[in-house]
Amino acid sequence: MACTSIRRVTILLIAAALIVGMLGCDGESYALTLGSTRGGSVTVPGEGTFIYDEGTVASLAAEADEGYDFVSWAGDVATIDNVDAAITTITVLDAYEVTAVFQYAAMVTAGDLHTVGLCSNGTMLAVGDNGDGQCNVTGW
Repeated sequence: MACTSIRRVTILLIAAALIVGMLGCDGESYALTLGSTRGGSVTVPGEGTFIYDEGTVASLAAEADEGYDFVSWAGDVATIDNVDAAITTITVLDAYEVTAVFQYAAMVTAGDLHTVGLCSNGTMLAVGDNGDGQCNVTGW
């Protein structure tokens, strides 16, 4: 009878030690480094390096400056929920470097018999009647 009690106590102590050991184990922590191209910034959580526990789902948000559009997230994007959305999430499973990419917003205006546009690469384009030189955009 004493042997049975000792075995039960031993098993209980081993199980307790395993539980305490599991509770005391900390998972890995990883750096998430965020930046942006010209034309905007990362607003959530901000720009710089942030430390997250492994498996954390972190919110990301990027905001374009006036005259720019958000394009996508670039870099280590495999665990980003939607790389084409300015507001999304990333699951941190490793150290990541991610960049919010922005570009000039295309703009168009029209006049008498001509149209002028600002291309996404920052150049101007004009088409139509050039009777008064209104399509000569190279000097602008």
